[in-house]
Amino acid sequence: MSETHGYQRLFAELKRRKVFRIAAVYGGVGFVVVQAADVFVPALRLPPWILSAIAFLVILGFPVACAIAWAFETGPEGLKRTPAAAEDEIDSIVAQSAGRRWPIGLAAVAGAVLIGLSAWWVATGQMRGTGSYDSIAVLPFANMSDNAELEYFSDGLSEELLNALSGVEDLRVAARTSSFAFKGTNSDIRAIADSLGVETVLEGSVRRSGDRVRITVQLIDAEHGFHLWSDEYDRDLGDVFATQDEIAAAVTEALVPRLKVEDAPVTRGGTQDVTAYDEYLKGREKWRTRDLGQLREAIEHFRTAVEFDPGFALAWSGLADAIDALAWRDIGAVDLLPAGRLAAFRAVALDPEMAEGWVSAGVLAAEFDGDYEGGVLALRRAIELRPSYASAHQQLGSLLTNIGRVEEAQRYFAKAVELDPDSGWSHRSLGVVQLNRDKKDEAVGHFEKAIEL
Repeated sequence: MSETHGYQRLFAELKRRKVFRIAAVYGGVGFVVVQAADVFVPALRLPPWILSAIAFLVILGFPVACAIAWAFETGPEGLKRTPAAAEDEIDSIVAQSAGRRWPIGLAAVAGAVLIGLSAWWVATGQMRGTGSYDSIAVLPFANMSDNAELEYFSDGLSEELLNALSGVEDLRVAARTSSFAFKGTNSDIRAIADSLGVETVLEGSVRRSGDRVRITVQLIDAEHGFHLWSDEYDRDLGDVFATQDEIAAAVTEALVPRLKVEDAPVTRGGTQDVTAYDEYLKGREKWRTRDLGQLREAIEHFRTAVEFDPGFALAWSGLADAIDALAWRDIGAVDLLPAGRLAAFRAVALDPEMAEGWVSAGVLAAEFDGDYEGGVLALRRAIELRPSYASAHQQLGSLLTNIGRVEEAQRYFAKAVELDPDSGWSHRSLGVVQLNRDKKDEAVGHFEKAIEL
């Protein structure tokens, strides 16, 4: 008999103890279990940690199963320690033909590879319950209230939730203009996500009855159509901002599991006064129209909101924005500018960590006081506080363009387009900058998109 090498005797011992067989079977079954869990756990709306737990148990069980196969064998008496090899038993296995020795070894290698693939699937975040998503669109929540006129409430709640999420570092949030463009369209979730360039979509519904509100939300993996998370909240209307924070924290945890509790997004500048909140939402709805009559009504809504709650920072910011928009369109409204500046300063003083207040203050400082550097600093502070705030990027780009810092402005306009791809204003602004830099082809593309929008 020819001389046998140490590795041959080891492989023969592994075969004798059925370690190869266990590795092959366990690897194949384990891979199927991980893939099945990746499909069925989200489909059944089970918590994402269940998926992670299944995957890690399967992976960690592989070496344990191989170790048990080496140490024990099963027989009529049950599980017992594997006896030592009989005389010449190893040599007889080594002497077998390659056709008898190789298949089980290759099967064991295949099993190990499949377990390795499962480990890679988990480590790289490919599984829906173990990875991190870096982008989201918040669609306007459906108004399920008996009163159709309460749609401003469901829209406003959706927007405030969007604003809270846009403060999460490394999370790209599609801007309101783009995400609300799909309101009432019944578009496919995947088509919406492709259009906005996001991986996930948050949708839901709001039912308000008196001073109670029921909010139903679901977070969807747009590529696969599976629910990553969903929940329902029944709350008093005065707790709506706290509820928004609760929802935003749950969404963030589902998107970015590595974040700690203290990293969760927080709604800034809110109120617990129901009337003040209602007036604020009505004011924002009318402010967006940029219609002269509606802007005047918006100012009155914001004034009523701060009368009911003088500490409502978001409403002070809204008042400043409404006065700014009206003064641009009506020369007779310039006498309101001192009140607008005061409202912006009040918003910042009430909540220095609220991005909206800094945008209001920065825009008014630059546009009506000629304080360009102060405006730049204020808008940059807003972006620091809320990296996905498309309006802040747009406003800063416009200000930098106006003072001749065109190359610097391009970066902010490009970010505004990325965050708000369906904003004609952002595309037009980026087109102007590209034209100023003699990039005519790129400019034409953005102008055409602006016209289309």
